[in-house]
Amino acid sequence: MGKKSTGAEVNKRVRKVFNMLLSGANHSDILHLASESGWDVSERAIGYYITQARKDMKTFSDELKADEMNLARLRYEDLYKRMYFDKDYKGSLTAQREIDRLMGNSETKIKLTSELPITIVVEDAGTGSKD
Repeated sequence: MGKKSTGAEVNKRVRKVFNMLLSGANHSDILHLASESGWDVSERAIGYYITQARKDMKTFSDELKADEMNLARLRYEDLYKRMYFDKDYKGSLTAQREIDRLMGNSETKIKLTSELPITIVVEDAGTGSKD
């Protein structure tokens, strides 16, 4: 084995392994690339690169999922606002239920009264208390 790799070299290799894994490469494909590229590292080091690339994938995936959840919530909130101001109370109630579902509050019960002025009563299904 050659000299110790610099942090920049390791990061570059992890990025390369990340891209290879995205493309469907397996362990032996990555070993082959390392050999052809002259990385001059042990199989254990390549295992480290693969582990780091998979951790990066999970982090990226978690961040993407959070971004998608936030985007979905913002879209539902926009729909809620538009429907509420258009006096589409049934539609705004449906949008609110979807917001609650996204936020993990699927047990929330919402009652819409038809009396004027319109009131919305929110009850926690677990305790029956009104907010």
